[in-house]
Amino acid sequence: MASTFSWLDHSERERRQVLDAIDRFKETFTRDELGLAAIRDGFSDLFFPGTSVLMTRARYFLFVPWIYLDIERRGRTDDVATKARRAEIQLVETLGDEWGAIGRLAKATLKRLPSSIYWLGLHRWGIRTFDGAQTDYHHFLEEGGGRGRDERDDDGEPIDGSTRRNWHAAIPSPADGFPKTASLALTSAEAEYLRERIRLSTPSSFLALLLKPGYLPDVEYPWLHPRLADFSPELREQLHHAQCFAEAMHGAALLYNLMLAEMGKRDTVETELHQRLDDFVRRGARTISNGSWRASVTRCSGDVELYAISLQLRDDGVALPDGCAVRLDARSACVGARTRTSRTGAHRRSRLSTNRGEVSSLRNQTARLQQRVRGIQ
Repeated sequence: MASTFSWLDHSERERRQVLDAIDRFKETFTRDELGLAAIRDGFSDLFFPGTSVLMTRARYFLFVPWIYLDIERRGRTDDVATKARRAEIQLVETLGDEWGAIGRLAKATLKRLPSSIYWLGLHRWGIRTFDGAQTDYHHFLEEGGGRGRDERDDDGEPIDGSTRRNWHAAIPSPADGFPKTASLALTSAEAEYLRERIRLSTPSSFLALLLKPGYLPDVEYPWLHPRLADFSPELREQLHHAQCFAEAMHGAALLYNLMLAEMGKRDTVETELHQRLDDFVRRGARTISNGSWRASVTRCSGDVELYAISLQLRDDGVALPDGCAVRLDARSACVGARTRTSRTGAHRRSRLSTNRGEVSSLRNQTARLQQRVRGIQ
């Protein structure tokens, strides 16, 4: 008998979190050995609101509303989910093997449709004005609540001038024949529309800043931006928090990989990781600090060699944005530690204890966002 699990969700955000977690089981290249993904996602939502690692190309922010607007124009209909899926699978077939096409391998068997991946982002950027889950929207259309619905008073009479739309009124129109004809390349008008949506919906975000002319350099980390001094004080502080956590977590990742190399008796890899960890420890001799928190790295050698990466809170706690706050045990938390008896080579019990949540270097996410933003600029 196959194993199954189920859950109850009360919001579209909770539903997306579970589906994202399920999708990670399918990935063959992503690793989260320390179980720290929540903080990474928190910083991602802060710096790049409306996006996720599952998104591929910006034009899907238009494909999805185009599909549903076509369904709305047809009036009241049954089984909206089936009709929308049929249109999205047609889009999959049309795009074929184009780079960034969702479902180019799964084709008609695709489980996670583009509309599901982009649903929250569409609302965050103000493109979707219907305030509810995708399933709620489907039921709403099936009940006749299509385009241009009216608000009504207590007597059931429509209120003058209260017509509400499910989608932003200025969405560019698709080319004739969509979705049987389509490509992932944005037109200049479409790129300008998305740029304005981002600027108006998330004006203080890092993503909105990158859309300005001259603000998208080729740098490895966002805190190395050559125009960092021009950023707002709030954004500079947020980036510094991300940098401090990323540098501390880098040591934990090195430590974890070293432990795996030792278990697998891969001498060459072990030697390399020892050198990299030594370099990290020397750099970490200077404490990373910023106001309310600090991270430090220590190493003691002798009969027993100890590597420890710890995060310590000061009395006033750590101020992080919503979604990034980690509950650390009392004032300190051990991120990673290993002990080894140097003379005999015998290993003592190794342990990695982490708090739920992660901060990553954001390097991969920055690279992905650079590709997306270049399509919008």
